[in-house]
Amino acid sequence: MTNITNGTGDHISIATHNVDLPRDDADRTELLRQVESAVEDVLADHGLEPSHLTLYDGHMYSQIKNRCPQCGERVTIYNLHLGHDNGATAEAKCECGWKGKATYRLIDFTEDISDQDVSTDNALFNYASCVRLYDIDPLYTYY
Repeated sequence: MTNITNGTGDHISIATHNVDLPRDDADRTELLRQVESAVEDVLADHGLEPSHLTLYDGHMYSQIKNRCPQCGERVTIYNLHLGHDNGATAEAKCECGWKGKATYRLIDFTEDISDQDVSTDNALFNYASCVRLYDIDPLYTYY
């Protein structure tokens, strides 16, 4: 496994804020198709071929897998400590000998909606995202 240390990896994220997207599903789908096509054209102009290009028209959450950055095996998380702001830290270790810290940020609350009449994707599991239910704007901060 290649150890990438530049912090950017091999992805591009584009976020727009305060944009009034079309409410009509057909118009919204067409707009997203056009944006996707424009991004593909720009990448092609630079000799790049995206392996996966996905557009989302809603909130996105960042996460990484609980895999060791050196060997790819699952890490063990222990010694969780709550922070003074919106986060927590924990220690992480792997059987290969790698050790480090895990940093967590509060990104959503899930609400028990088993006794409510709420129509969402998560209603099947009786829990729903408060970001989605209450239109809470997540904060995206750079590392």
